[in-house]
Amino acid sequence: TLGQEKSTATMWHGIAAVGGCFVAGPLVTWMGRIRTMILAFSLAFMSTVSLLLMNKEFSWWVYMNYALLGLAIGTAQAVLYIYLPELFPSKIRGRSVGICLNTGRMITAVAVLFAGSVVPLMNGYANGIILFSMAYLVGIGAALISQETALLEH
Repeated sequence: TLGQEKSTATMWHGIAAVGGCFVAGPLVTWMGRIRTMILAFSLAFMSTVSLLLMNKEFSWWVYMNYALLGLAIGTAQAVLYIYLPELFPSKIRGRSVGICLNTGRMITAVAVLFAGSVVPLMNGYANGIILFSMAYLVGIGAALISQETALLEH
């Protein structure tokens, strides 16, 4: 049934997100923080587009895309917890990381409130979600700028 399929997809998404948290550390060690974030954001954007535009009927592909999305989100979240504390001096680290994370949560909450009004403007749910997923592209751009800045400093 549709409810069982949704539950199974959500389960795969959650399991993969936990897996993403576990692979983030080794990936950061191997690739670096910024490249790992770029990989995670790229995978999240591509899996969202694939999930919403390439599936005309429910199949194993939906589970795989949703799991890939979970893996990407889990990885990005774990890298954030590795990277953010390094950006601030220890005296204000806790407060600064809290402000960054909670600002992101507030932006997400506002975006969710506007999702209903964006769907008709974008001619459908899938297009509206893809519009919101372009935030991953902004993240990729910010990571690339950050990487360039770091290279220029050395």
